[in-house]
Amino acid sequence: MHAAAAESGGTGRNSAANRVAVISVDANGRVDGWSPEAAAILGYREDEAIGRPVLDLVAESQRPATAEGLDARRWADRSVLRHKSGTAVQVDIVLRPAFSEERSTLWFISRPPELTSHSDIDDIGLLAHAWTQSSAAIVVWSLEVRILWANNRTCQLFDMDVGHMRGRRLTEILAPDEQHYAVEEEVRQARDTGVARSIRTYEQVPGENRAHEWVIHIDPVRDRNGALVAVCSMARDNSAEFWARQRLTLLDEARRSIGLSLDVGRTARELTGLSVPDLADIAMVHLLPQALGTGDSASGSRPAVRLAAMSGHVSGQVPAGHRADRQTMTTWHVVDRCSLLGRALSGRRAVRVDLPHEAATWPELPSGLGPDGHGGAICAPLTARGTTLGVVTFLRREVPFDAEDLLLVEELADTTAMCIDNARNYEREHSTALALQQSLLPREPPAQSAVDAAYGYRPADLAAGVGGDWFDVIPLSGARVALVMGDVVGRGVRAAATMGRLRSVVRTLADMDLQPEELLTSLDAMVNRMAQETKTSAPDPEVGASLLYAVYDPTTRRCRLARAAHMEPLLVLRTGPVASWTFPKGRPWDWAVFPSSRSRWSSPRNPCSCSSPTEW
Repeated sequence: MHAAAAESGGTGRNSAANRVAVISVDANGRVDGWSPEAAAILGYREDEAIGRPVLDLVAESQRPATAEGLDARRWADRSVLRHKSGTAVQVDIVLRPAFSEERSTLWFISRPPELTSHSDIDDIGLLAHAWTQSSAAIVVWSLEVRILWANNRTCQLFDMDVGHMRGRRLTEILAPDEQHYAVEEEVRQARDTGVARSIRTYEQVPGENRAHEWVIHIDPVRDRNGALVAVCSMARDNSAEFWARQRLTLLDEARRSIGLSLDVGRTARELTGLSVPDLADIAMVHLLPQALGTGDSASGSRPAVRLAAMSGHVSGQVPAGHRADRQTMTTWHVVDRCSLLGRALSGRRAVRVDLPHEAATWPELPSGLGPDGHGGAICAPLTARGTTLGVVTFLRREVPFDAEDLLLVEELADTTAMCIDNARNYEREHSTALALQQSLLPREPPAQSAVDAAYGYRPADLAAGVGGDWFDVIPLSGARVALVMGDVVGRGVRAAATMGRLRSVVRTLADMDLQPEELLTSLDAMVNRMAQETKTSAPDPEVGASLLYAVYDPTTRRCRLARAAHMEPLLVLRTGPVASWTFPKGRPWDWAVFPSSRSRWSSPRNPCSCSSPTEW
């Protein structure tokens, strides 16, 4: 009966309040247009309103602000107008110019929506319902830090009704662990200081396996006289933001740490090691033959993969990376197109499934992740520059993967695939450069009677790759012999090729029976010409080399040397320490060699006339 009366009695009034009235005001501030809605709100007929000063319709207290807005012809605010009966009418007014070339102003007037009074809110219990049905977990604590009241969300999280919680401490309801004691301490701090507090906790919702992050705001509650009577805590589920931050952190860590070694196997292990346990319980990388640079794969049209890396653990089990059979790590497995790996490879996109699934029965996995698992799996292809290099698989024992996890896995797979592709390209170039360098170096010292020659080559930095280092033993006329050591600037195939060219030039100049300083001068000119040629054909025209050239005459037992930016040679006596043989760069020195354990220095002769060796 009450609802029917309210509906019928308010129909006309509510319909007028919901419509917008339009009043047109001329340049003199008088009404020259009046809509039926304006008559319904203010009670004036059109003939009574036309020609009336518009400010007469405004309550006296509101006239200054309204007059200022009328002068500006642009204003919006809540104001009070006078009804024809003399009563005040609260309205929302918007003033706008009617036309840009005239001075007419349009008033758009509407009645503000009527709100239920505070007493009505209290009568129908809206405040209690709002607190009880809130998605936040709300708890009211006594000054003794005991629960007085809790809403429905709190009861759901604690799996207990309010009657059983009332009068008990948090640590008497939940596990008395460190974080629950910390919540109680924050409630005490809010009670003692009267200042709001906040804390983050991690609780598992009943029916779910992944813990949620909760941000708890704790506020002191005072009565009308300002006396502290209770403490209220409100916990908000912050899991979405938390897991988003975790994913971004994991992706950033992957971009900073994966692929630094330029090694395919180590890159795969870096991915699996980084993903466990933050993303998955178990992570595995299977690579195709093209990623490993081998043709040792199963025959036929179906692809074959080999397990390259695996990390992870299941509760109560030894880490899976240590349980994997070594034979499994080196065996090629033909991929069934209907399997999880086959679907990811054929579709070239990440595939997400829930357990139980055939992926949980793979032979590489520990027994703890069997067909009874209720988690999930994601398998994503490792594709870079249009080539699929393998697949990465992530498995969880209990918690399934969601759509956000799928996006993260795709990002990790793309990042890792690019690193693996860079590593295999580096390994291929390294092997090519090494083969080229070995083919250009002398296999055995040539036959000559001047010296007994022996050599060995050990790169100073294996990770930096093969450079342009070379050595040579060149027989000369008169039973003499030339000893050469050189190093070309740079690494890789280009440095090895440049080394081969310089070695050929040095042998040609040595056959001309030039003195060491003369040979360096001629070689300097040759290097400059090579640099000019390279500028027009290569994007990185860096050409340079260091050289140590020595000519030993067994008849006089003297060795004449010249060096250009190269390290000093070492002098090894039969019965003495190893000493560095220091002489200026670019200046030849003579010294005598005796069969005995003694050696003596001679004075320098014929200063080198070649250009500064530091230039090349």
